[in-house]
Amino acid sequence: MPHGLGQPRLTQVGENQDSAALADTMRDVVVASMVLVTAAILVFFFQIEIGVHCKESAAVIK
Repeated sequence: MPHGLGQPRLTQVGENQDSAALADTMRDVVVASMVLVTAAILVFFFQIEIGVHCKESAAVIK
């Protein structure tokens, strides 16, 4: 059964509750870092696109 971010899940048979909490925390950290990396790539890409657009506009104005 899937569970959302920050929501505890049911522990499996023989699984320590602390290790389950650590696994949930690590999953949240991995998801958050993937989101941040994706956002950074998008920002970098759009900065390049804006820079190219500004250079083209400056060339047209001249």
